[in-house]
Amino acid sequence: MSPASYLTAPPRDAAYIVALSISAVGPVSVRVMVLWISLAVLLVAVLAGIAYCVVRGFQLYRNAKRVGGTIGAEVERISAVTLEIERQNAAAAAAAERLHGATDKLAVSRARLQLQLAALREAQALVRRTFWFVPGI
Repeated sequence: MSPASYLTAPPRDAAYIVALSISAVGPVSVRVMVLWISLAVLLVAVLAGIAYCVVRGFQLYRNAKRVGGTIGAEVERISAVTLEIERQNAAAAAAAERLHGATDKLAVSRARLQLQLAALREAQALVRRTFWFVPGI
């Protein structure tokens, strides 16, 4: 060998180094491949599940926010209607009090009227007895 060939030739122990690196990896068995494939499928399934939960969580948040606004508006409407009903109940209670007072006055007036009518009938009967001989009285 010429001295220049030593510069271009690989070192004598290069075959050992290359052989060592290939043999360190070794042949890949079917079990190892199935293990890595199953781990990859598991990782994809877990990530897909997390993504699904995140998307559904955002949908739930948006729905809850929308329903919360709707419920708030309905609560305000119900409160306004309730206040109107309370106002009308107060007005009805005042009207009932006035009606009760008017009914009491009517009962007193009717009693007076009945007394006056009885007095008028008594007076008419007295006039009829006194003027029995006059026709049409």
